[in-house]
Amino acid sequence: MYQIIVIDDNQATANMIAHTIDWAAIGCVVCHVAYSGEMGRDAIIKYKPDLIITDISMPDIDGLKMVELTQELVTDAKIIFISAYDKFKYAQTAISLHAFGYVLKPFSQDELVRLVEKAVAVISRERKAEEKVLEDDDALQGLPLLLKSILEYIHIHVSEGISLEHLSRVFDISPSYISTLIRKYTGKRYMDFLTDARMKKAKLLLKNPRYRVEEVSSEVGYKNYITFYRVFVQHFGTSPSNYRDSIKE
Repeated sequence: MYQIIVIDDNQATANMIAHTIDWAAIGCVVCHVAYSGEMGRDAIIKYKPDLIITDISMPDIDGLKMVELTQELVTDAKIIFISAYDKFKYAQTAISLHAFGYVLKPFSQDELVRLVEKAVAVISRERKAEEKVLEDDDALQGLPLLLKSILEYIHIHVSEGISLEHLSRVFDISPSYISTLIRKYTGKRYMDFLTDARMKKAKLLLKNPRYRVEEVSSEVGYKNYITFYRVFVQHFGTSPSNYRDSIKE
């Protein structure tokens, strides 16, 4: 089940969305209902939902600011904003926050459900694509269970600064032993394997228009975009922007 958080300071609207729609029919469940931006922020941090349905205009923290404050924690969540105001500035800010959808009040339940169904379909495709990266990686086939776990951990946490020392703490074995295992079974040095994993994730994210090219850089663990650009070109013979353009053609 995909988890949804509903946030609206109008309790009647929030409860209508949460409790009168058959979310289970489309593979979802409402895990929390919040009646203010502050409550919504805390719920997002706690539950890390797959989808966020939130009002924009709220008295404490508005929905736009709330999403901005929590976006680093829920980078993959699909966000649907609802508002009684057809303001260009709201829509513009929502776009900058990579909103999946924008619904004007009053709205029908069918309208909201159709939008959530589209979001669920996108989430499903993204997760299958990520799983396929792991399944298709020849480096993970026929490996000892310990090493397979280490390499899968690298793929999953590729956006973080994963050092051999970090892996050593996670798996309770020495950094040199991890390095030796990776070199023995993949033929690659640790940093080469990590770079390959980052580049595979980068290609996957570049297929998603939600991410700007500069954001893809940080999502795969590069703090410096110039470094990411250089490594990407070395790997694929084209720039990240040109690769994205080639997908659209």
